[in-house]
This record gives sequence, structure tokens and C-alpha cells, in this order.
Amino acid sequence: MGSTKIPVSTLDFARSAEDWAGARSEQARALWAKSGDDSGYLSLPQHLVDSACAAAGVFDIWVSDSMVAFLSEQLKISAEDVRTLYLFLAGTHDVGKAIPQFQRQIDREPYRHIVSAVRDAGFSLEAGYRELNEGKIPHNVASGVFLEGWLLDRGVQRNLAQRLAEVVNAHHGMASGRHAHDAAAYAATQYGPEWQAVQHELLDAMAELTGIDALLPRMRKMRT
Repeated sequence: MGSTKIPVSTLDFARSAEDWAGARSEQARALWAKSGDDSGYLSLPQHLVDSACAAAGVFDIWVSDSMVAFLSEQLKISAEDVRTLYLFLAGTHDVGKAIPQFQRQIDREPYRHIVSAVRDAGFSLEAGYRELNEGKIPHNVASGVFLEGWLLDRGVQRNLAQRLAEVVNAHHGMASGRHAHDAAAYAATQYGPEWQAVQHELLDAMAELTGIDALLPRMRKMRT
């Protein structure tokens, strides 16, 4: 069985992303995404950029031309714009891990040093009363909340922003209902400015890497 040749477009994107995680702020780099094993843990910025690079390979090698053409027709954007949007969504799917509840969940041995690094970077991990009232906030739901707000701030119509946010919300198999979304949004209003800053940093930086900023003016005209 022969190996699949990696397309130039995939390699070019990976090269452009090579220093992305290391270029993030000290605060962003302190956040974890995967607790890991004896070899170490995976930071949130590294996980996001790894996901975007993997998505580039999936799109360039496995996504069929007919599927790309269908999405292009439905969204009224070019095939290249479909790829841009896909990479951006993949690269932001776990931004909802940048919340206190997720970051403190492994505050026990042998992972306590990971959580200590988050605190040392200036993040408060205390649960606010709104978070306590809402209970567990799945990180995929939080990702959808943050992405929807980010898109709305950039003039994307609410209906489209909600539908795109549902893509990252559903990355574990199924999108949550609006009740779960509203609960996560309510809890998020009590997060400190350090959390809001790092959420925006990750979304803004992934937008720059993937080139979604150039697509946003056309997205404002989309109907769903």
C-alpha cells in the first residue's frame, strides 16, 4: 500500500504555522489542552495550531471536490474560502478550554504542576457564583460561545454566527441546545479580564494565521 503524498498547499500552511504557538503570550502558553503523560503535557496554543495543520491535510487530501463544490455553492464563497473557513474552525475548536473550570480540573497529583503554572501566569481559577450555579460547562459549548461572540463583534449576521459556532460546539459529535449555550455564556460573563484577553488573543491569532479576516467582509453578506 503506497503512502499518500502530502500536497504543497498542506506543507505551505504547516510552514506558516511553525512558530504560531511559541509566538503566543506567556499567559496563553501556560494553558493546557491535553494533560499528557511522562513526556509532558500539550499546551492549548500548540493543540489549536496542530489541529489547524491536520485540518489542512484532511481538506487537501481527503475532502472530495464534490463536497467542496457543495459547500461553496451553499455558502456563496469560493472553494479557497471554504478551505480558509474550515481551517479557522478547526484551529478554534478548543478555545473553550481557556476557562477556569477546565483548567483547574486536574488540580491533583501528578498534574498539579500544570495547574500551578496556570495560576503563576496570572489566572484566577476560583469558581464564580454563576459558574457554580450552572454546574459543568463543557469546553465545546464554551468554544461555541466565544466564537459566536467573536464573529458578531466583526459584523457577521447572528444566524450565520450561531451556525458556525455550532460547528465547533459539535466537535465531540453533537451540538448542544441553546440552553447549554446560554448557561455557558452566562457563566463566562463573570470570568476575569485575563481570561477574556487570552480567549480573544487565540481567536485573533488563528484568524490571522488562516486568513479568515479577508473572508469576513464576504461572510457578512451570507444568508443561511
